[in-house]
Amino acid sequence: MEIVPVTVSVDLRGHLEEKEIRRDLTALTWDGYNYVRIDKEAKLHLCNNKPATVEVEITLRLGGKVMDASDKGEVVLSPFSDTDWVQYRGHPAVNNSSLVSWKIKLEPGETFEPIVHYHYFSRN
Repeated sequence: MEIVPVTVSVDLRGHLEEKEIRRDLTALTWDGYNYVRIDKEAKLHLCNNKPATVEVEITLRLGGKVMDASDKGEVVLSPFSDTDWVQYRGHPAVNNSSLVSWKIKLEPGETFEPIVHYHYFSRN
């Protein structure tokens, strides 16, 4: 099996949609600062436009803690990683780094749409 980023293959089209599900304004106090807990849902969409079956490995890395991943997604939690964030303000101890992966076979014309629920803390 060859590992190729989806953006390189013109016959495999994919994108990610995220939406906020809930926000708790008083979720955590750490080191004298208040943190908001933001719960999100991420939905991946991958379509095989090739005329043949393909084996695909998908990985999704998120700043925060993945609570569940559909379609037997394998979740690995790690300590905070600043590579997950653009402009993170807050203490690294309050957030994880999550890696979710799937290994699937996609038939011609088939789509794969796993859903991931996760949360993270953001300093007020």
